[in-house]
Amino acid sequence: MGDIPSISWRKLTGNKFVVALCRAMLSEAGYIRQQNIRRTGDDGKCLFEVEYDRDYVMEFIGRKICKPLFSIGKQGVLDLVSNAWDYCYPNTTEKATTLTE
Repeated sequence: MGDIPSISWRKLTGNKFVVALCRAMLSEAGYIRQQNIRRTGDDGKCLFEVEYDRDYVMEFIGRKICKPLFSIGKQGVLDLVSNAWDYCYPNTTEKATTLTE
């Protein structure tokens, strides 16, 4: 994108799953965010354009939602997400969209 080096989220060290999810991550182009990153062996942080994609979303959901709730099963997790959606958006009607729009 410019003079700032790019790096995939996969190459980050430490906790990779601190960036909140956004819809752009589901697009073909993905989501690029400028972040100050300290790479292993470097003294200080450097500015990078970190590329996030659909795989990040899947890993994030898997680690933050599916894995901790594994014991209630897939249907239990899906029911819980459905209830959470209704709780957060009680006065909305769902409009169908594709994941990549």
